[in-house]
Formats: sequence, C-alpha cells, structure tokens
Amino acid sequence: MELKKEIIIYPSILKLLGLFIGASIFVLMGTFLIIAGFNIDIGIDISIEEGYSQLLIGIIGVICNSFFGLCWIYIAIRLFVRKPLVIISEDGFTDNASAISVGFLKWSEIKSFKVYNYMGQKFLGIEPVDVEATLQKVSKLKRTLLNANKSLGTAIINIPQNACSMPLEKIHDKMVEFNNKTNKGYCL
Repeated sequence: MELKKEIIIYPSILKLLGLFIGASIFVLMGTFLIIAGFNIDIGIDISIEEGYSQLLIGIIGVICNSFFGLCWIYIAIRLFVRKPLVIISEDGFTDNASAISVGFLKWSEIKSFKVYNYMGQKFLGIEPVDVEATLQKVSKLKRTLLNANKSLGTAIINIPQNACSMPLEKIHDKMVEFNNKTNKGYCL
C-alpha cells in the first residue's frame, strides 16, 4: 500500500506570540475603558464627565473585551495545542487556519483559490464549487461568519498570512501542484 504524500503547515510561533501580545494589549485597554466608563473604584482617580459618553465608554470596553478576549483565548490555545493550519494532500485540502475553518475539502469540491490582499492583509482565498454544501458541514455560528466573508466580497474560505509559517504564494503553488496530480477541481 502506497503512502500518500502530504504537506503539513503549522502556525508560526513568533507570529502567534505577536498576535497574543496584541490581543492582550486590547484586553487591557478594554478593561481600562470598563473601569472608566462604569466608574469602578480601583483607587485611581479617573475623571470622565458623567453621562451618556461615560456609559458609551464602558460599553465600548465591554465590546472590546468580548471580542479580543475571545481572540486571546483562541490564540492561547493555538500556542499550546500544536495543530496544523493547513494540510495539502493528493486527496484535497484541510483548513484549520482560523476559528471558522471548514476542515477538509476534496479537490473536486474546490472551484478556485488565489492569493489576494484585503484591507492591507494578505490571504489565500478558497472558493468551493458548492458554497451551500460546504457551509452545511460547519456549525450555524461558523456558517454565519463565513457568510459574512461572502458579503464582504472576499473568498468564503480564507487563510491569513499573519499566522502562517510559510508564504501564501508557496502554499498556493503546492495546492496547484497537488491538484494538478488529480486533474480535478481547480480552475483559474
């Protein structure tokens, strides 16, 4: 029995540490906004004029901590649980690059993939042949977030460069190479 060749790409620890530090800073800033906005006494005099603006500052702090707190937890897990971001094989492609990853897709399920920039960040975008069938493979929360990608005009599945240990162009080239072995799925 012949073993199938595959390429496994892990996240860059240094890039994850940078993201972890960034998320930590935003959590601290959110905590400061909560303390200032809801006038919580911690022994430091923070003078903010009372009223709607003070309440708004507290609400912004809660939103900031909710989002970046979840990011912080996700990044911390990725730092300690060494799970591949991407696996490329003769059978297909496995996406584990984000909290809304779709998992395994056969080459025949992939319509196209390309490297592109969006709002100053580089992504490897993957478009499935049947978007709805792909979305049915994931939870309702992931489905909602993946649909948000679609509504932004980006690819539905995205691999961000900011956590990859390998340049996205190289990952793209490997995907083309493996897909060409099967002669299925990919088209420009």
